[in-house]
Amino acid sequence: MLLALAVVVQVADTRAGWANTRSQLMASPGKEWKTPLVDPFWRSAASHYQNVRWVSPQNFSTHWMTLADYAGKYHLATDAVYLGRVSAAAQEAAQRAADRTVESGKYDADTLYVLDQRSALQATVNLDRNADVLARVDDFYVLAPGWKRCADCPAINAVQPQELIPTFRPGEKIQFTDSSSGAAGLGTGWWVSDAWGTGSVGSDAEIILRPAGNVTSLSLEANAFLAESHPRQAVDIRVNDVAVFSASLTQATANKINVLLPPQVQQLVAQQGVLRIQLHFPLAISPHELGMSVDERKLAIGLLGLTFH
Repeated sequence: MLLALAVVVQVADTRAGWANTRSQLMASPGKEWKTPLVDPFWRSAASHYQNVRWVSPQNFSTHWMTLADYAGKYHLATDAVYLGRVSAAAQEAAQRAADRTVESGKYDADTLYVLDQRSALQATVNLDRNADVLARVDDFYVLAPGWKRCADCPAINAVQPQELIPTFRPGEKIQFTDSSSGAAGLGTGWWVSDAWGTGSVGSDAEIILRPAGNVTSLSLEANAFLAESHPRQAVDIRVNDVAVFSASLTQATANKINVLLPPQVQQLVAQQGVLRIQLHFPLAISPHELGMSVDERKLAIGLLGLTFH
């Protein structure tokens, strides 16, 4: 949902939920919000686009005040605002729609997209490099549809895919904790990384990495979200859009999935210079559905490690 903002958002610290933003709100008064968006690109983009979207959409995102201020200043419609109470189902639907847009590489011509790191990583896969620009401006990833075909749009330094995609070497074990480099290779379908690893959210997820040598096989280490009434999770694995393996997980912890890559897939990875592990979870289920809690996120696995050979 996009909201048309005609004025800068005004906020009041009246609820306990504002505790995390209190330090920001107690800044010295001024005529304008001190925005980090200082590059001339933002003004140019505002004259070229009618909307600005935050991907992946979420309520109370880290940068909602910055983007809401930008939208208000230039009279753009936006979904990057804090609305207080938002339907969890509606937010999940918006996130799925945003994921489909990034995965397809087909963006609305009248919309500027500001991406989080994972969405920017995913955007590198199907970016139309003849028309669209993926760039880093003032520490924000932006996807500007049609920018290269705009006669009066100033030049901007595009992000090179290799800048976003982590490199790995055969034999190296990659971990997916909040402090590991492997987390930077997670695309769509993952929750926030934690000290133990990263959990999947939804029915599909993707890992995007760049090999520094030939890859013939991979080994995934994962926990599984199980319950007495739901004793199994299934994982269908595709590599670079080719089906390679299906696994059934019946242990809550210490599952190991070994996958041998067919020669044609090895050749695809070598030609494309990127390895995309696409995971589908047909039995993903929410704690709410199992009567365990009110959590409606569909869960399947907790990703721990990945090793290539």
